[in-house]
Amino acid sequence: MGPSAVNIRDAKVPRRDSRIDRAFPLQEGRKVAFHPPPLKGAADTDENTWILALVTKCISSAKYEVQDAEPQEDGQPGV
Repeated sequence: MGPSAVNIRDAKVPRRDSRIDRAFPLQEGRKVAFHPPPLKGAADTDENTWILALVTKCISSAKYEVQDAEPQEDGQPGV
């Protein structure tokens, strides 16, 4: 017996969680875990390196500008 046709109106589609809808796009100032890209030419890269960062700008729905949440030694904002 082959697959049966289903009317799209009869199919049950799970509802998206409204908490997820409210969380995206990420708002400026939100703390996130950030995995820095490997440096060009670096031979030894640590796949487990993550930093706590702050969202500074939403570029698109999936791309953000972030900065290190920890200030630099001189007190300036993180880079």
